[in-house]
Amino acid sequence: MFTALRHFFQLQRQPRPMTSESHGAGPATTQAGHHSLRRSGYTDEEKAFTDKYLEDLHPTLPVDRRIAAAYALSKELHLHAVDSILQIWPVAEDLTTEHASIEARRAGFALLKAFASHSGNLQERVMLFHAIIVPVRPSEASLQISALDRLTRQGTDIGPFGTELIAFLTGALDSFFWSAQDARKLHSSSSVDKPRPSNSQTKGSTSRSGTGDDLSRDQREEAGHSRIGEEKSLIGAFYLIEDILTHNSEYYEGAEIEILVDRMTSIAKQTSSRKILHGVVKILRTLTSLVRIPLPSVIPCLSVISVIYKIPKINFEDELSTSLSNLLLAEGRVGEIAPILIGTVPVSRPGDTAVESHPLIKELTKSIFDGSLKSDKSHNVVIQALSHFFKEFRMNAADKRVFESCLQDVCAQLSRCKETPILVLNSLADLAAQCGPDITNKTFDVLMELVAARSRSLYIETAADDMVADQTVDCLIRLFLRCHPESALKTKTVFELLIMAAGPSKPTIARLSVMKLLTRLRCNSEQAVEVVLVPDSLGLAGILCRTEATDISHKSAHTESNRESIQGQSQGSRQGRSSKVDVSKTIRSRSATRSSNLKDHILRPTPPLWIYNEWTKALPEHPRKGPSQVVYCSLADDDHATVLNLAPWLEIVIDILKDGSNWELYSYVLVHLPSQLSNRSLFSRFVGQIQVLQNLLVEQLEKASFSKPPHHTKMTAGDVALCLYHILTVLLAYHEHFGRRELDNLVRTFSSGINKWDRAGRCCIHALVLCCHEIPSVIDRHIFAITQKLSQKMTQSDLAVDILEFLGSLARLPEACSNATARLPDTRSNTMVDEASFFKTIFGTCIGYIRTTREQRLKHGVDPPSQVTLQSPRQSTSIGEVAALPESRREFPEYVYALAYQVIIFWFLAVEVGQRAQHVGWIAKELAWKDALGKEHLEEQSQVILDMMHRTAFSDLGETEPAADLDEKQMSKQLWLLGMSLVTVTVSPNGDLCQITKRQASGTTHAMYRQNTARLPEHHIATHKGRETQNLGTLPSVFPNHILLQLTSTIAPIPIPLQPIKLSDDDFVQRWLRNFDRTDTVDGHKVGVIYVAKSQSSETEILANTQGSKTYNNFLSGLGTRVKLQGAQFNTQGLDRESDLDGTYTYAWRDRVTEMVFHVTTMMPTDILNDPQGNNKKRHIGNDRVKIIFNDSGKPFVFETFPSEMNEVNIVVTPEAFNASFDDNTGHGASACADTTPIPSSVLKYYKVETLCSPKVPRLSAAAIPKVVSADALPGFVRQLALSASVFSQVWSELLGQGEYVSSWRWRLKEIKKLREKYGNTHASANVAYPMPADSEVPTYVEGNEWNGTVTLGGMAEPNQLLTGLDFTRWG
Repeated sequence: MFTALRHFFQLQRQPRPMTSESHGAGPATTQAGHHSLRRSGYTDEEKAFTDKYLEDLHPTLPVDRRIAAAYALSKELHLHAVDSILQIWPVAEDLTTEHASIEARRAGFALLKAFASHSGNLQERVMLFHAIIVPVRPSEASLQISALDRLTRQGTDIGPFGTELIAFLTGALDSFFWSAQDARKLHSSSSVDKPRPSNSQTKGSTSRSGTGDDLSRDQREEAGHSRIGEEKSLIGAFYLIEDILTHNSEYYEGAEIEILVDRMTSIAKQTSSRKILHGVVKILRTLTSLVRIPLPSVIPCLSVISVIYKIPKINFEDELSTSLSNLLLAEGRVGEIAPILIGTVPVSRPGDTAVESHPLIKELTKSIFDGSLKSDKSHNVVIQALSHFFKEFRMNAADKRVFESCLQDVCAQLSRCKETPILVLNSLADLAAQCGPDITNKTFDVLMELVAARSRSLYIETAADDMVADQTVDCLIRLFLRCHPESALKTKTVFELLIMAAGPSKPTIARLSVMKLLTRLRCNSEQAVEVVLVPDSLGLAGILCRTEATDISHKSAHTESNRESIQGQSQGSRQGRSSKVDVSKTIRSRSATRSSNLKDHILRPTPPLWIYNEWTKALPEHPRKGPSQVVYCSLADDDHATVLNLAPWLEIVIDILKDGSNWELYSYVLVHLPSQLSNRSLFSRFVGQIQVLQNLLVEQLEKASFSKPPHHTKMTAGDVALCLYHILTVLLAYHEHFGRRELDNLVRTFSSGINKWDRAGRCCIHALVLCCHEIPSVIDRHIFAITQKLSQKMTQSDLAVDILEFLGSLARLPEACSNATARLPDTRSNTMVDEASFFKTIFGTCIGYIRTTREQRLKHGVDPPSQVTLQSPRQSTSIGEVAALPESRREFPEYVYALAYQVIIFWFLAVEVGQRAQHVGWIAKELAWKDALGKEHLEEQSQVILDMMHRTAFSDLGETEPAADLDEKQMSKQLWLLGMSLVTVTVSPNGDLCQITKRQASGTTHAMYRQNTARLPEHHIATHKGRETQNLGTLPSVFPNHILLQLTSTIAPIPIPLQPIKLSDDDFVQRWLRNFDRTDTVDGHKVGVIYVAKSQSSETEILANTQGSKTYNNFLSGLGTRVKLQGAQFNTQGLDRESDLDGTYTYAWRDRVTEMVFHVTTMMPTDILNDPQGNNKKRHIGNDRVKIIFNDSGKPFVFETFPSEMNEVNIVVTPEAFNASFDDNTGHGASACADTTPIPSSVLKYYKVETLCSPKVPRLSAAAIPKVVSADALPGFVRQLALSASVFSQVWSELLGQGEYVSSWRWRLKEIKKLREKYGNTHASANVAYPMPADSEVPTYVEGNEWNGTVTLGGMAEPNQLLTGLDFTRWG
């Protein structure tokens, strides 16, 4: 009804057409009866017009004639000048007085409206205003309001009389209202016995006496519905006030607002007319939207709204809810309004003399939720208000009780509704997020039951908007984050809702939001759950092009057809996520943050819903740091009230991996699941789900049945397979829950993946490295198949490092390759495998890489090989980028060259002694190579290999040492260069003792030679006096030369180049011997070991640690052997061996080829007073290229913690679950070695191992992507990583300096060669009377034949028979 009346007054506002002449100056001054013109510009027509109406309106004329003239003038006014026309008003103003008849007043106000439409200057408008506001009868007040509306130009221009106008309208409201009330009563009583008029009659009754000229059809219809003129006056006043507020709100200040609100409140509480109530609400809506309502007026406004909500069948819900929102949610005023609403206000009851206190919020919520009007918008406003109140108003106990009572009422009323709109549900969830952690469990349960029930019905509706549904999930996530630290029951309740929202058939964006939370769940060693902000999955995100850099570069390859398909898509496609209802203001949008110059790049068929780089926006708010105090993932006493059941989450993950049809969800799981699974303690009790997951991945990878990426992503099935292999690698941490069959399948899957999928080979090899340490017996069963797979990948040069490092690790783990020395059936073919062929496969693989490196060197004409990219893009980030280096930049031939020779050594020593000789000839043959002229060559490192085989082919005695009971001062000694060795023979004076020392490249052999001299027979006669009685004086009875001749010579002639070279015992030889003997017979490495205690992060406090945790000490004891430094007979790599300046003990490890000394900071002296910066420790740690960081800090380790030019590789060992039970004293106090007690089985069993590298060093480690390792396998795994890193660092540093890496053995070989160059007769003739070989492969010799040979390697070889000469096993 009010809408029709509004239209009624609006149509009356339409200005009449006027000519340009009508906008003249103001009226000229006139006197009664004077009809002359005051301006010369007036025409005779204007004068005649004025004279006519002055005469027709003259007060002496009959009223009927004057009324007709007034109406006629109103119609013609627009055709004449205003200044002359206004001269007429004084003779017609008596028509509007209250003494005039009703018809006369109507005609007079019609004339005033016409004048108001054409008024010009300020004086005229003021005069007309005062003429309009003369006292009138209530029934004619609508005419007055209509004239004011015309004069103010629909409330837009009130400047000359604004204050008076507002005062007039506000003051008149009461009289208008009571007149309308009286008229309504009178009308009701007079119409009891009368028939109700028809619509046509009603319409006609409102246009009598000329009013039809001013009313349109719609206005007449509305007036016909009203049938009460007084009510029209009130409605018109409401309408005019609303317009004035809209255009001139600055006229309304505190007092005016309070008076207006008071009038509105009074009217609303005393009427039941919906039209009047609608008018009141419209004014309240405009008033609250444009003006700051004084605080004392807020309560009346809300009281009015509360009353109106109780009235049934009102149809102005929008205005009502807007007013309510403006009052309750006014920006910056919640803190003022909340105390008023939640506090108490006086409420009087009829008949009571006392005043009772009652919370207004209770009345308001009861009216809105219990009233006849079920307004979803208003429900939403109240719920949002409750949320804001709780957030910004600090409630006392009484206030909180009121608040919870209102909240329970709201939930109770909404629960009776059949359905809840999504916006209301969002507000409920947001309210729960705000107050959930602080309200009582009873209220919380009521609230969450409602949210749960409505969420279920919402997600069933396929028409539900995904973006809007996501807002509910966001609110639940915020609630989880806020409840999680302190409330177990509430956290569990919300967790169950989130699990429901992440289930199948739910909106994708909602599921993804929940997954962003659930994949961030972690726990500490006490099983306490926490939410981490960074999921630590950058490497895998790069594989699937889900980082900002990879995504942008990938999208640049889109085709035009893809672009066209995007341009045709709906504009309503999702652009991001927001925690607010207004989608246009999303704060979690990915595409909204793109710069405009990337327009061409973001055109793709399906814009990604998530990007890893936006981890800061993944959650609606940052989680609280640290684990919860009350929420656990597992407890010994199985307290279900505080334990989250993560089994449903794992089942959801399994379903996504099994189905794979939703690429957004599938890719998110592929990227983020490995990091979460690495927190083994989190899923330790969900064995069934872990087993199902392992079996599923094995089946999918073996059968290639996993989901393939969409075509538009430009990714391959190999990319997905790579991610699945990473998940399977993490599952190795759960191997104790798998049976033999599952473990066999696991290893078989990794083995087949080496050459089954592109890019997955490296991941599979790294997984097999971990298997060697974790499940060596399983590797042992598959060792033959694995080595065959590896040998087939030799042509893929980018895997050379990984393959060789795997073979090197395997050789040092006898329990993982015991089958290599036995004739056992192969697991695949079930046929017997010759162990010689197994070793030949490994040697062949290594020699193949040596040959490839040699070919690269020859191709580029460079010796030594240096075709390695010296700059690597790998950074010291928290996660390794698996595909960061292009294939061509991962070859590193110099490192491959060194590794290949090392692996040959390792595996040759792994062969049983009795079987080694059969491999010598083949290895020697393959190591030799011919140049373009057919000349045979053998590189120095190959010579070292031959030297090693020469020493070990028939012996496994290992290291030797000189006899301790020999006094060299009393003994005779002689040195010879014998081939590529230096032989020293030392003989005692009596000839009883003789020591032979043979110095070779691969080691030094000390052996005792004793001649068993027989007792002389009785009949023996001495030929020389005293000789037989050993009366020799100063001459020995046996000279060193005798020993050498007995062992190496006969009467057969020896070519001069092959004859031993006798060396004099001069200063040069003695210096050479001392330098040579100081060179280790093993490759030496130094590795720093640093302990980071709880909460530590700075270099100074870390270096000040003097002890570590029990787990750290246990790790140290497995890393090496505790050795005493003072008097140490080995290379301590710079640690003091005389006065314990660097500590009393350290840890070291050694095998036949390698020695590692660990610089353990906790075992070095700490002097806080004199050396607070730990400079003494820095002398060693700062020069260690490789460091092992045992990180118990509970924080991510930062690579730059120990700045140094030599800081290249950090192997970080971190408990997979932070140990929450550390003592505060950990890190300081007694020596780190003091506590050697065994660690209980309940203490941490698994650790995450990750290799961090400086930007200048490539990241080639098997732990470039973190690996989860058991405590038992940890020391060996980390030691092998450190050894490989140390070797690579040495090779790499030499390359950066444009040098060549030389091993210890090779350096010794070079020194022997230098000695031969100084003393050897390498140019002597080689023509000796030896027969030439016939056609047989092995030469045979006949006396008298000549033989021509070539001097090489300290010996001689016949033409094209170098390899035959090198194979000492032919005669050895």
